[in-house]
Amino acid sequence: MPSDSPELLSAEDLPLQPERPTNARFGTLSWLCMAATIAYICRNSFGPLESTIRKDLQIDETTMGYIISSFFLRTNGTVLDHSWVTGERVEL
Repeated sequence: MPSDSPELLSAEDLPLQPERPTNARFGTLSWLCMAATIAYICRNSFGPLESTIRKDLQIDETTMGYIISSFFLRTNGTVLDHSWVTGERVEL
C-alpha cells in the first residue's frame, strides 16, 4: 500500500463528537402544525359564510361561484407550482 494513502479513522479518533439533537425540533414541528391548522380552518370556513357574503355584497350565485372557484383554483395552483419547482410529488 502506498505511504501517501489516508488512514482510516474510527469514531473515537475524531476530535468532535456529534451533539445530541436539541428540543428546538419539537417547537418547529409544533409551529408548522399550528400554521397548517390555521390555514386549513381559513380555507374551509369560506363555505358556510358564502351566503352571508353574497347577501352583503349583493352578488348573484353565478358570480359568487366564479369567486369561490378562483379562490380554490389559486390555492391548488400554489400547491402544484410548489411541486413543479421542488420536483416533489404532491398528493391532492
